[in-house]
Amino acid sequence: MTELAKLFDDVDLFHGIPYADVKLLSGYFQLIDTKKNQLLFSEGEPGNAMYIILEGKVQVGKILDNKIQPLAVEGKGKVLGEMSLLDGEVRSATCTVTEAGNIAIMTQDAFARLEKDHPALALRFLKLIVRLVSRRLRMTTGRLSQLLT
Repeated sequence: MTELAKLFDDVDLFHGIPYADVKLLSGYFQLIDTKKNQLLFSEGEPGNAMYIILEGKVQVGKILDNKIQPLAVEGKGKVLGEMSLLDGEVRSATCTVTEAGNIAIMTQDAFARLEKDHPALALRFLKLIVRLVSRRLRMTTGRLSQLLT
């Protein structure tokens, strides 16, 4: 748990919360090693977890004309799939590992355990995720408005 919490030190999502809370949160994540070309999840499949890239790179893409159109390549400290952790809806993108590394995963079941075990911490974590989603929505809205002008 302590080792994973130390790895979270470089993750913006956790900035501003006490290390003791990060350490406790880390116990609800699984750490996996990834390999190049490994599919993390596909657009349209049910979502049930969020991912934090601790090392390596992941390509995010959308399916267009039966091919994956790359949108971005995300690296260390980036969070993927957070919307599915909250709403359980289908994935809005496909994510594939482009550079091997390791990723921390929190499943919906783990989040439910966090809510039961530490409700106040779960609420703080939820607020961090909502802040992340809000930032992304503002960026997307800004980009869209540029395209429309």
